[in-house]
Amino acid sequence: MSKRGALRGMRIILAVLAVYHALAIPLRYIFAWLLPAKPVALGVMPLAKLPEATVLTAILFSIIQVILLLNAFWQLWIVLSRFENGRFFSKEIVQRIRRVGWFLLIVAPVQFAGVLIGIATFSLSHRHIMWSAITSHAVANIPTGLLICGLLALLVAAAFDQAVKMQHEARLTI
Repeated sequence: MSKRGALRGMRIILAVLAVYHALAIPLRYIFAWLLPAKPVALGVMPLAKLPEATVLTAILFSIIQVILLLNAFWQLWIVLSRFENGRFFSKEIVQRIRRVGWFLLIVAPVQFAGVLIGIATFSLSHRHIMWSAITSHAVANIPTGLLICGLLALLVAAAFDQAVKMQHEARLTI
């Protein structure tokens, strides 16, 4: 398989992942609302039984996550299209990869905060704080994968930035 074919394949996979994340996060809450008997399979509580503030928090934080993830996917899409055209080392590529890293690093605390705020609003509506739920859900929902991917993207951006500087210096040398 040629480099162009591999890059095209990556772009297709990226598009599938973007559509999946754009639909999966909100649909998870919609199905939990519509199918209150099967929310455990979706990993959420029946939304019909939750207070309105908790449901609105879940929806708001899921929308923020989707927006941030779609921005990261869009930046990666553009990077892959530049690679496909043979443009590997440029300031634009460095900036876009850096944006991907920051979007992923921002999604992680947004997701974490959404879980904590959701549990807190649920606890307050039932007039007691569920410390065991807060700690167990908080630990279980630390998005380490997003944090690692974000840090790796920033590391790759730093390496590409160094390559761009070296390429510029090489052009200036006779």
